[in-house]
Amino acid sequence: MTAPRPMPDSAPVVLIHGLWYGRISLKPMAARLARKGWAVDRFAYATVRRSIDSNAASLSEFLRRYRPNEPVHLVGHSLGGLVALHMIEHFDVPAARLVLLGSPVNGSTVAHRLGRLGPLKRLVGRAAGPLEAAGRRAPESWEVGVVAGTQGLGAGRLIASLPRPHDGTVAETETRLDGETDRLLLPVSHTGLVLSPAVAAAVDRFLEHGRFGAS
Repeated sequence: MTAPRPMPDSAPVVLIHGLWYGRISLKPMAARLARKGWAVDRFAYATVRRSIDSNAASLSEFLRRYRPNEPVHLVGHSLGGLVALHMIEHFDVPAARLVLLGSPVNGSTVAHRLGRLGPLKRLVGRAAGPLEAAGRRAPESWEVGVVAGTQGLGAGRLIASLPRPHDGTVAETETRLDGETDRLLLPVSHTGLVLSPAVAAAVDRFLEHGRFGAS
């Protein structure tokens, strides 16, 4: 295994929320990372009404506020991680570090089920396709850390049967990304992934060292 690539200490961090969550859900993590010395911003987008292509383009435009060729670390919760991966794949952005928090890179059983429940499919809207797609892999030149929750609390388990361990909405197996740099399982729910101090501490370690296990 190769050593992590050094990153500028001043590299900014952009947080990307998940389906239905909104920018406000990222405030606790943003505050914790800011206390660690990171310059943090939060990207907001329409999770249901807009396509992943449109949201990835908006994220790319959002990153233009930073200096050209400046690496910007990304942290995506659930659907937000999929938007980040799509943006990296389709837009020319400098390589940095990406942390995926409960992102169903292998497809979401819960989203698949919702998409077939008549009127309820409007709850996922245009996010249905990206959430059901599988077979993603880590982008080249990027270091990608994956955090999966194992506390099975959440409405998702009432919609579909999930293999254990899961976070109540996304199964751990659904978060496995081909080519990921490091992986960490923590006893938190899907919502806990953005609220937990332990998750924020793990994100801080990965952004700084390119590994969750660094001290």
